[in-house]
Amino acid sequence: MSEPKLRNHWIDHLKAFGIFLVVYGHSFSLDWGINQWIYSFHMPLFFLISGYLIREQELALGWWAFTKKTLSSLLPAYVIFVAVCYVVWLFVLRHFGADAGDAIPWYRPLLAALWGTGTLDSFSVFPIVLWFFPCLIVSRFLLYLFHRAPGFGFPIVSSVVCVAGLFWPSDRVLPWELETALVAQFFLMIGFFAKSRSIVESRSKTVRIVLGACLLAAGSIGAFVNGDVEMRTSVYSNGLLFLGNAIAISFGLCLLASLLPGSRLSRFLSRETILIFPLHPIVFSVLFGIYVFVFRQDLSIRENPWLAFFSSILITLGIPVFAPIVRRFCPWVYGLRPKA
Repeated sequence: MSEPKLRNHWIDHLKAFGIFLVVYGHSFSLDWGINQWIYSFHMPLFFLISGYLIREQELALGWWAFTKKTLSSLLPAYVIFVAVCYVVWLFVLRHFGADAGDAIPWYRPLLAALWGTGTLDSFSVFPIVLWFFPCLIVSRFLLYLFHRAPGFGFPIVSSVVCVAGLFWPSDRVLPWELETALVAQFFLMIGFFAKSRSIVESRSKTVRIVLGACLLAAGSIGAFVNGDVEMRTSVYSNGLLFLGNAIAISFGLCLLASLLPGSRLSRFLSRETILIFPLHPIVFSVLFGIYVFVFRQDLSIRENPWLAFFSSILITLGIPVFAPIVRRFCPWVYGLRPKA
């Protein structure tokens, strides 16, 4: 039996909106308010969607089958993007980018990639956004393990581990973003249960409008009340407020997005988030390089809010143009096998 079309539509809308926020959030031009709002939920939203897309049959697989499925869908993309981005950093951005004056040894990003961390500026994979891949891999394994707890043990264990992750010291970096995965797996669990309870699809249109707007408003207000948040570095300010805000905004957006009709653009961007997410920092560097070296603008131009906004749109729409080439010559990025 096929999944309802409504589900596909709102997931497409959310992934498209979420990936734009990721790009825009790295544009160097956001004021405190917008940055505070985006970082309060944009990564939890992606983990929640990932949990929603996990099927019960997957978690029922044997350990080796689940491991093979998880690694084959995510690890090749991580390795490929690490390799591509490292080459760009080694020969270009290391000498002309933000790292030019830091004298970072050539091997440091490679060691960080093996450690799978994007936490410390002096020891992090390049670009830092690649932290999401090892974190999602580890989060899926944690979800798989906790799902085996009997009775209500699954959500209880997941919640306890999440609280432990909220209090983990931000300066202690574990391999493969384990410290962040302790929290991320909780959002996977919430998304997984949301699907089994049909939380989004079963509501009437009126309920979705009212409840979605209330959740979005409450979570947004809470985001401004809370302090700085950044999952990558395990900074949550008030941890419980962070969880509440992230869940409220995410589900508010889910409910409101479910009211929208299907969109080819959303479906297109949703399918190509795996390209946009890791490559947009490099494309940002290229764009700013063009502004500075071709148009003779000062580097401070990147702080222009309108230029950053339109550059973010251009990058979000432009990177997927190369998707057919990637699918043809490097299908592993999408977890696909080459065609015979």
